Amino acid sequence: MVSMRNASGVPDPAIARRMDAMDADNTAWLLRAVGPGTWFTTKRIGRDGMDAAFLLLQHVDSSVQVQLLPTIQRSYAAGEVSGKEFALLSDRVATSFGRPQTYGTQADIKDGRLVFFPIEDSVGVDARRANMGMMPLREVATILDSMYVRKPAQ
Repeated sequence: MVSMRNASGVPDPAIARRMDAMDADNTAWLLRAVGPGTWFTTKRIGRDGMDAAFLLLQHVDSSVQVQLLPTIQRSYAAGEVSGKEFALLSDRVATSFGRPQTYGTQADIKDGRLVFFPIEDSVGVDARRANMGMMPLREVATILDSMYVRKPAQ
């Protein structure tokens, strides 16, 4: 994976510009590929295609995510989109507009520590996650912590 930051930890503007251009191209393609109020189906593009399309959706502009969220919710109800996929998009939309997330899928690293964005009704988050086929938040936190959080030098 290419780092977006240079040796001093500052985001590299050239890489950021290339990523922005790629995201714009992917957004345009995605909007052409799905019609208004529609999403892909496994029958049409297969599971790998669904995974790729959803990955693109996670990185498009938040206005497009808001536009497609009701469609993704219908696709989830129809069994074409997983609970995890719906939860990820739902939380991404909520947090991008400054609202608390429902499923606890959005976090950041602040000062070397994993910090989840605010969660609505955090006491009930694991029950909601279980309903979506997702592991408990504490297990996810342990995995993310081991992958991304800086450990102090020994």
